[in-house]
Amino acid sequence: SKRSFTELQCRGVFDKVIFGELNEVCQECYTIYKEPELHGLCRSECFSTEYFQGCLQALLRTDEADKFNSYIRRTSGKKRSSTDS
Repeated sequence: SKRSFTELQCRGVFDKVIFGELNEVCQECYTIYKEPELHGLCRSECFSTEYFQGCLQALLRTDEADKFNSYIRRTSGKKRSSTDS
C-alpha cells in the first residue's frame, strides 16, 4: 500500500505491482523462517538491505536479482541499492 511505501522510507516511484512483488519476496521468506523480525528487516530501507538479498537466495530466486535490484532502485529512489556490486 502507499502507506507502507512511505513507512519503508521509499522515495522513488510507487508502482503497486512492483511494490507487491518486492513485498511478496519478504512474505515468502517469513513463511519459510517464521521469524517476525525477518519480515521487517527484509523490507527495511525500502528493500535495499542484505536481508532482502538473503531472502532471494533462500527462495532460490537469485536468477531474478537484476530485475529485483532495478525494482529496488526505482522504488527507493536510490541510484544503487546497498547490495549492488
